[in-house]
Amino acid sequence: MSVRVNWDDPEHTILLYILGSTWTWDELYETVDVGVAMITTVPHVVDVLVDFQNSSLPPRAFAQFQRVANIPTPQTNLIVIGGGGTLFLSLFNLFKLMMGSAANKYCWVSDLDKARATLAKQRALLEI
Repeated sequence: MSVRVNWDDPEHTILLYILGSTWTWDELYETVDVGVAMITTVPHVVDVLVDFQNSSLPPRAFAQFQRVANIPTPQTNLIVIGGGGTLFLSLFNLFKLMMGSAANKYCWVSDLDKARATLAKQRALLEI
């Protein structure tokens, strides 16, 4: 499978999805189901990192916008996507415009290190 999910921290507050170079929407949604099951094992909210650095979107990305917007659960906090390049960023911005408030939990940065830094900064702001 070209999509994997694991805890990114020992406290189980961050899930990390790693997307391989080629993957399908079915693989993504199957792995998301695993991630959602993982989230339900903890009593707190969970942030999500998506490693998109070595990946590209499969066909029909535009057609998947609504389903992707419905992925977050009430227990999901912020979803930070790292990587994907300028084409992905253009589609991501279109996704944010079309999905309105359903897309508010998502943000994009250029790589996984920046995704982790963005998440750390957001968490620090909430602790103030």
